[in-house]
Amino acid sequence: AAEAGAPASVGLSKAEVDAYIAMIKTEVDAVAKARPVAPVAMEVKVADTPAAAAESHAELISTAAATSSMRSKGDDGDVAAVTPPTPTPPPPSAVPSPVPATLNQQMSPAILNRKPTVEKLLALIKPTERGVSATLAQRDEINALITSLEAGWQGEDALKGSNRDYLLRECEVAYVGQTSSKKANAAGGKFRGRLGRLLFATTALYQHVLEAGPASNTGTAATKLIAINMIMFRFLGIIPGATILRGDVGVLGPEAISQLETSYNTKLTSNVVSARFDAPRVALGRLGRGKGGLLNIKVGPVSAVQLDTTYLDERIRISRGASRGTPFVFTATTDTQASLWKGIHERKPLSARAVGYPLLFIGGFLAAGAKQLISSRAVFAALVLALGLKLTFSTGGIVVEKRTKDGVVVPPTNA
Repeated sequence: AAEAGAPASVGLSKAEVDAYIAMIKTEVDAVAKARPVAPVAMEVKVADTPAAAAESHAELISTAAATSSMRSKGDDGDVAAVTPPTPTPPPPSAVPSPVPATLNQQMSPAILNRKPTVEKLLALIKPTERGVSATLAQRDEINALITSLEAGWQGEDALKGSNRDYLLRECEVAYVGQTSSKKANAAGGKFRGRLGRLLFATTALYQHVLEAGPASNTGTAATKLIAINMIMFRFLGIIPGATILRGDVGVLGPEAISQLETSYNTKLTSNVVSARFDAPRVALGRLGRGKGGLLNIKVGPVSAVQLDTTYLDERIRISRGASRGTPFVFTATTDTQASLWKGIHERKPLSARAVGYPLLFIGGFLAAGAKQLISSRAVFAALVLALGLKLTFSTGGIVVEKRTKDGVVVPPTNA
């Protein structure tokens, strides 16, 4: 029954079910030994109490006995009857224990029907441009499904068993539950704000949590974890480009989580991680095949965020920002371009100011030679000057709300 797809809600392990079925089969074989009969299809029921289990056991033996006592004709044409022996009640040790009350308490509709819930969630978020264009009604319905899935996943460890595989993989950002993205978005920063989306049309948005070899200075078999945020775009709808944030991930302990809860006046799970990101990298042109871009620039400050993983399965990951509880839905992906961050990160970058200062000089030179204020040369000079200023003083799309003592930026919308 277990191998045939018995519901996961019965409360018994596969080993327990197999042992119980084997016991029943032994007694049925003893009953039917006098004369072979056609196989009997039996439904295995799991009882809630020992008494009910014993009653169910006797019922199964009785059914088998009735079947084996069917009258059959022998070779001599006479009718022979097979009388089964009286069934022996199972010993107390063989009776399955009742379903634990704690398990029954956790059996919400979201657990029993998790796949339909996930499918409905993905269908709802698909037309929302990763949450940017979601209406209030859509957001309420999406949040209700997210909360339902989270409720059924409480108490899970994101780094143990199959959950670890579901956490450590490449994912696409499918939804961000931020109410407004006029200035910036929690996934993509200023590139996903209203002006950013106009100038840098988003073509893909990813967040990966990956293993990156053994952790240093631990003396254990622990592995180093990294996080990758990558937004792919077309500048002015023409030039392909990407921005990546690469950061080291640390799993927070109970004390650190408690401090965050106190600081942010919120409640977190035990699956909180902190990612400390390097300065953003911006690449333009030739991103395919790991080229890393014709122009590869390191621009902006280092930053740090904390994320709480609240649900995992084979298709999606749900996380919340530690400070504001903003929900994120990530979907597992096998897109080849999801790995383009490697070429961008491996290529030696130019500093933003190393590019910005020359552009300012060129823009100033062009502007000085413009004979008319309204002319193609003046307009081009203004664009070059604007780009030079942007690169020189850019934060790489990161919204700066505050800095820690060591200069790490804590972005408000990423938390």
